[in-house]
Amino acid sequence: LAKAGIIIISVDWNRYWMFKDELDNHAHKGIPEIIKKVIAYLEWETQTIQSWFKGNVDLRRLGLMGHSTGGAGVLVTAIQLRGLIKAVGVIAPTCPNKDASDPNVPDPPCFEGWNPPQNIPILVIHGTHEHHCQVGRFPKDVYCGATPPKHLIVITGANHFGYTDDICMEPDVDKPVDCASVPPDTLYKDWNGWDNPSMVGGLEMRAAQILQQRAAGNYLRAFFMHYLKVPNSAGYINYLIQKSGSCECSDTTKFLTGKDPHNPFADLRAMDVEVKMCSEQ
Repeated sequence: LAKAGIIIISVDWNRYWMFKDELDNHAHKGIPEIIKKVIAYLEWETQTIQSWFKGNVDLRRLGLMGHSTGGAGVLVTAIQLRGLIKAVGVIAPTCPNKDASDPNVPDPPCFEGWNPPQNIPILVIHGTHEHHCQVGRFPKDVYCGATPPKHLIVITGANHFGYTDDICMEPDVDKPVDCASVPPDTLYKDWNGWDNPSMVGGLEMRAAQILQQRAAGNYLRAFFMHYLKVPNSAGYINYLIQKSGSCECSDTTKFLTGKDPHNPFADLRAMDVEVKMCSEQ
């Protein structure tokens, strides 16, 4: 994304909410609070003569991206900043509040009945080795509840934590006791730990994790290039749509397995990375 001319700002929300009172409300309150401060800082910088940002930042083309709890946080932020955010990409998002419009509402369980941002292009990425303790059906709920344009990318064999090098959860760690309250999906295999192993492209361990990260990166780049209207982005939309058919959201007992891509990435195809997708324009 940076090579394409998109300015990337990464926020460390963990350090922020650890010292706040709202420890159980970080996805709903802490992360949006930080993102709003970052945007306010950018607005100030673009008006400062000495700033590198002056003349180099287009605040009319802001996008948000987040993984897991970060994904929940950017979904809430997009709702609170409706009209300002032009594209939202989430990777294996966990579930934020049902009522995202009020930051003072505590976090209730919301694997059903939660409405994602409306009238904003949205990309949801998840893997078939996601542990149901982490996300349950929520990636499907986000995609099915969103308004077009929307895209769902399913990476075969991708797990929950394999999108980053900074988090490593051993698969044999005891499963949390409250996991039983999260409805599993028939698509997910269920190991006993916090996460299942990554098995992308017929590989395992670090080799599979590299492919998982590459696949997610390819689709995030295509999505933001197209919807943030980056120069030389013609044709990227073809990577985000299925070859044919549509995906059915009415069956709430199963996750969407997706369809074959209209235009698969050559590098992923060469490495036997299987990707399925759903989209509505």
